[in-house]
Amino acid sequence: MIDGLSRASRCAETMLQMVLPASTEFAGDFAGVLSLPLERSLGEVQVMLGKVELTCAELEVGHVDQDADGTSCGARLSRAGQAHDEEKWAAVQQWLDDTAPAPELTPSDLRPPAAVRASSHFTSAFTHMRSVPVLHARATLAAGTGLARLAGGRADLGHAARDLLESTIAVAREARLLHVAGAAAFELVRLARTLGLEQSVTVSSLLLYQSTVAHQWLEQLLVERIDDRRGKLASFWRLDRFLANELVNPGAVTCESWPYRRCQEYLRGTVQMRRLSCSTPVNRMLDTMPSSVCFCVLAFSPSHQSIFCSVFNKNCWRSARVESLTLGTEGFAAFEKLASNMSAISKRLGAALPGHERDADYDKEAAEGDDRSNEEIARLTKQLRQQLGPLIARASAPEVRSARSAESGEETKGDASAEFEWRAEHLVILADELLARLPLEALFVEGGQEQHFKTVSRDVSVHMFGHRLAATSNFGELTKADAETVQEPVWSKRTGTAGAIVDPRAEASSIVSAFQSASNKGQCIAHVGPTNGIPSESTWQEMLRGNAGQAAGQSFMYLGLAPLLSHAAPATLTGLNMERTWHATLLDRAMNDDALRNKCKRDAHLSGADLELESMWETVGLLSLAGINSIVANQWPASIHGNLALFAEALAGGGGLGGCKWSSTLWNRVAMLHNNVHDSSETHELNGDRFKCRVLLNAVSIGVPDVLYP
Repeated sequence: MIDGLSRASRCAETMLQMVLPASTEFAGDFAGVLSLPLERSLGEVQVMLGKVELTCAELEVGHVDQDADGTSCGARLSRAGQAHDEEKWAAVQQWLDDTAPAPELTPSDLRPPAAVRASSHFTSAFTHMRSVPVLHARATLAAGTGLARLAGGRADLGHAARDLLESTIAVAREARLLHVAGAAAFELVRLARTLGLEQSVTVSSLLLYQSTVAHQWLEQLLVERIDDRRGKLASFWRLDRFLANELVNPGAVTCESWPYRRCQEYLRGTVQMRRLSCSTPVNRMLDTMPSSVCFCVLAFSPSHQSIFCSVFNKNCWRSARVESLTLGTEGFAAFEKLASNMSAISKRLGAALPGHERDADYDKEAAEGDDRSNEEIARLTKQLRQQLGPLIARASAPEVRSARSAESGEETKGDASAEFEWRAEHLVILADELLARLPLEALFVEGGQEQHFKTVSRDVSVHMFGHRLAATSNFGELTKADAETVQEPVWSKRTGTAGAIVDPRAEASSIVSAFQSASNKGQCIAHVGPTNGIPSESTWQEMLRGNAGQAAGQSFMYLGLAPLLSHAAPATLTGLNMERTWHATLLDRAMNDDALRNKCKRDAHLSGADLELESMWETVGLLSLAGINSIVANQWPASIHGNLALFAEALAGGGGLGGCKWSSTLWNRVAMLHNNVHDSSETHELNGDRFKCRVLLNAVSIGVPDVLYP
């Protein structure tokens, strides 16, 4: 088998050398701009030859590396490269899979000549793929992945694989290939853990991997899942992807009328493109973060066979631990079931709330009757703690926690907060899209009156958090900041105007009365449904964009029934620039009989995919891409009384709806709700009253911790 593959490799290499001069002569002056089909084919042949040599290297030592899901190294390389026809190698891959597993590879068993020849083939492939960054990055990824799999304990091959993977990340960032950069970053995580590289490589690679996965989801949400037929953002985005993949080298185009340049000029001017960028190196970004902010990253592996976690802050990220938990097929299915159960609970709660519209005590323990949804949410949070709590405890860096005293006699409950006390002030959770649909805040709170954090918030990724942080007027440009001179930010006391849309379909008179009777709203431009009628698309856009005559730092609030995106179509928000709006408060998802009836009529004309866009995380994703830096929203349906209570208590902080005190008071109120959750009960005491678990965990904060520093 080895001899046959080697002979095929040498024959193909000889044929390739015969046509190389003709390719160079034919390309001529256009070699740096156009990617000719012949040249792309030659590059694919070189990638194929490199993979043959890597297969030979495996067969020479009688070893086939396997992932946790049973996928052989040959199959993994074929999928990672994506630069040749996989069907041609189906027989070889089948043979590799049938004969796996083989004896464990040792450093002394590996014979490097085949791997060295493979590296030369990949290097030659880069010459022919320079005009197509997509294929260039894929070829580099295939080479780095292959050498990483073959490295075992060999430091020389491991460092060569590291160089190739880092080169892949650089090329993929330049070409905005999130999936390639993410795959290379995850391979770096595995390689660093295998070879025992410095922890900073593991942490930064894990953060980059999580960012690319999250931003791929955001890009898919923006370009594919939302039907934006009238806007040009999605159309230009798809055209840009096609041209970058097939035709030209973006760096060599100089003609002003060239379609690719026109697409690039438009897309670079959009806030969505800037927010999706992962070009800032992770190490520079972490060095410029406030030391009072602690991050917890939770990311599934590409095969969903394991989950990785690390907890750290600015001062300790270079030595932070990255821990993993092997899940297997059943383990990941358990998380999918939790998310599915959470969706079902939300639907049942939305159907049950209209029957208790007039019961102001329904959110309290004294409420009569059963509350099945509250019991299920309490049970779900307990399961979540049991599955992720020990992993978070192991992954937490010592600098952001302090061990509990053994003499304290406190009972260990098996969750993250029962193992140690936190030192950081603000925790930001960076989780995969599936985990973000669960009440993750429950992982970091426990019974008693002790408060571990000032705030517990979430964000899409560390890059999105960095983009938000860079928007602070006194923090400077994050991508240009000097890590040694950046000081702790002091949030400006914003006193801008606020835009509010209240009860847009006139479905709850109590909401309108509470809003109109509030006397300290400040400079607020409000659209009230019973008075102004149902808001048009342009009204939604004007309110969300903010007042053009005012400076940045404005606020937006939606106070009404049903989700925000059930009133404003998602396509209405896709191309908006909301950078003037700093904070958004979404006191939505309340329900009564009129709202439920109207929503059912609207839902009858929507598909299941359209209805999924109304969920909290999709709404947060759209608003974050549009430029909003701080968001408070409900995860699941809430009662009208609960939303009005949150509205009144935030106003009590002073400053009006458009001031910084409004948003900071709201963040602190949400943090106070979270920190009154007890593990042992489904109801919790707050301000003399005992509230249910579904009330305290409902509101979540997303983005930059919007609190005043002393």
